[in-house]
Amino acid sequence: VSVQRAGTDVVIILVRDSIMELNIADISENGADTLKTISKILNKYNATFMEIAGYTDSMRDKNAAYALSIDMAERVGVYFAQHNISTSRMFIVGRGAARPIAAQDDMGRIANRRVEIRLSPAR
Repeated sequence: VSVQRAGTDVVIILVRDSIMELNIADISENGADTLKTISKILNKYNATFMEIAGYTDSMRDKNAAYALSIDMAERVGVYFAQHNISTSRMFIVGRGAARPIAAQDDMGRIANRRVEIRLSPAR
C-alpha cells in the first residue's frame, strides 16, 4: 500500500497481489484487512468522493485486461459498500493496461496490476 498526495486529492495505491487472491479477482484475507482499515477512515472522513480504478499489466489482450481491471475495481467498491460506504461517493472504472507505473518486466508487471483509490474533497 502506498499513499500519495496529488494536489488536494489523496491517492491510495493497492498492488493487486497484496489485496486479491492469485489469478482471480477475489479479495484475499490480507486484502480484507487492508480494505477494512481504509473503510474505517472513509467512514470517518465522509466528505470525500472516490474514484476506484483498476489497472492490469500488458500481458493480456486489450479486452481481457479491461475486463479484469473493471472486475478488480468493482470488487473493491462492493467491499466498501458492504462496510457502510455510500455508493454515491464512488466512481468505479477499469483502465486495463493504461497508465503503467513501472516497466513491463517481471517486477514492474506486479506494480502495474493495482487498484488506485483517488480521494477528492466534496465540492
